[in-house]
Amino acid sequence: MSEINMPQLAQIYGLSCIENQVLKIMDNEKIDISPIYANSGIPLKTLCKYFIENKKSYENFEEIPRIQDTLKKMGLISLKLMQSDSNKLKSIITNTGNKEYVFAKIAPEYVKNNLFARGWRNDHFVLILKKDDGYKLINDIPAITKNISNDELLKIYAGEYFELKINRDISDSEKQYLWNNRLFKPEEENEYHFVINYHGNIPGLAEKIRDMAVVYKISRQRMKVYYSAYFNTSFMGGYLQAIEKSLAGLGYMCVRKNFEMKKVFGILNDLCDVHNDSIKQIKKLISLSPLAGKVYVM
Repeated sequence: MSEINMPQLAQIYGLSCIENQVLKIMDNEKIDISPIYANSGIPLKTLCKYFIENKKSYENFEEIPRIQDTLKKMGLISLKLMQSDSNKLKSIITNTGNKEYVFAKIAPEYVKNNLFARGWRNDHFVLILKKDDGYKLINDIPAITKNISNDELLKIYAGEYFELKINRDISDSEKQYLWNNRLFKPEEENEYHFVINYHGNIPGLAEKIRDMAVVYKISRQRMKVYYSAYFNTSFMGGYLQAIEKSLAGLGYMCVRKNFEMKKVFGILNDLCDVHNDSIKQIKKLISLSPLAGKVYVM
């Protein structure tokens, strides 16, 4: 097993701790992770419907297939959720083989007070590696690495773990398959505008829009990486800055519990403008790219 660190998560854009961990390990194994972001181009309209119209939550978000599920179906990884006591977990960690890794579920209090993670879900998994007489704990976001003892692992382990094995790299034919079978194709998308009157009085609307904006930002970060194989995506940096600004405004209102609906809808309209403008550019670039729709070339 090669050394793993998470000092930064460059191009690691997961929607969960497991996605982040799997992506980081594949990157560490020198596997090109950019093709894995093929299903990144989810329309803003779809996100608005999920979070605002259907009033669903981030922790149950399934509109974009989980990266680990896609990788499992392709046979690139094996990933199993297991239950055990801490003694068995220690044995599993100690005896991991080449390209094998263990993610342990950690007690919520430790996650909150020691890892400072603020995920939407109560279950949080970290990578655990054997180190000398103890263990190395590696968190995804924030990127924290801790050396812990046997006794500490016993106290913080929450009874479940994932076993991951990296089976192989992605082939060129699989990269082409991912392109051909994208769930969301920006070149086929229509312009979208949010209808304020229809969505009017929804409790917790600002929080829903904030959660939606988080997913939207991650999806655009993934798009910037994925489509860079086909055309220059540097222009998306400006759009990502605009999305980040909108997200900061929503986050500020949510923290202070001070919502001005005019401002909330104004931010949402700004996101629509960013989305429509960026999709227009992406459509043009796809139509001009000699690689788009062709055999994937790195």
